[in-house]
Amino acid sequence: MADIITPNLKEAAALLNGMLLETLDDMRTAARLLHNMGPKNVLVKGGDLPDSSDAIDILYDGLNFYELRSPLIRTRNAHGTGCSLASCIAAELAKGYPVLSAVAKRCFETALDYSKEIGIGNGPQGPFDHLLRLKSHSQDCHRQQPFSPSDLFLYAVTDSRMNKRWGQSIADAVKAAIDGGADREAVAD
Repeated sequence: MADIITPNLKEAAALLNGMLLETLDDMRTAARLLHNMGPKNVLVKGGDLPDSSDAIDILYDGLNFYELRSPLIRTRNAHGTGCSLASCIAAELAKGYPVLSAVAKRCFETALDYSKEIGIGNGPQGPFDHLLRLKSHSQDCHRQQPFSPSDLFLYAVTDSRMNKRWGQSIADAVKAAIDGGADREAVAD
C-alpha cells in the first residue's frame, strides 16, 4: 500500500535479512528486492556508503533506477535527516508532486550544509536545522508562498523516561524548554 519507503543502508539490510550493502550495485539490488515486497517506490539512502565521498541515494520505481548524488557533508549535526526527508517526501506527494520531484535531496543537502556548524547540545549528535528555507529564502525546497518565521511557534515535547535517565524533573525540563524559546502554551509530555 505504500507509495514509497525510504530505508537507509542499515534499515534496508535489516529488511533484507542482513544483506550486505557496500556498493551502488548492492543498493540497486536492495531497492529491487524491497520493491518486490510491495511499495510503489523505494529510496535507499546511502549517506553511509563505505568509501564514498558522495551521499548517493538510489530511487527505484519498479522500472527505472535514479541515482541521486550530492557531496557528502561531514557533520555531527545530521540527527533527524532521514525522518525529515521522509516527512518532506510525504508532504510533497500530498501536494501533488511526482515522486522524483518530491525527493528533495537538494533541499536537504543545502539544509545539512547550513546546519553543519550549529553548536547546540553536548551529545554525540547535533540538530538538523529545519528552518533553513525560512531564514535564507533558499529556492532549493518547494515552496509557493513566502513564509514569515514570526508566524512560527517553538513546540517542545518532553520525554518522562529521558528526564528520569538524566536525573531531572518534568518541571526542570519544561523550564529549560521555555528558557530556550519554547512557547509557554506549547510544552507537552
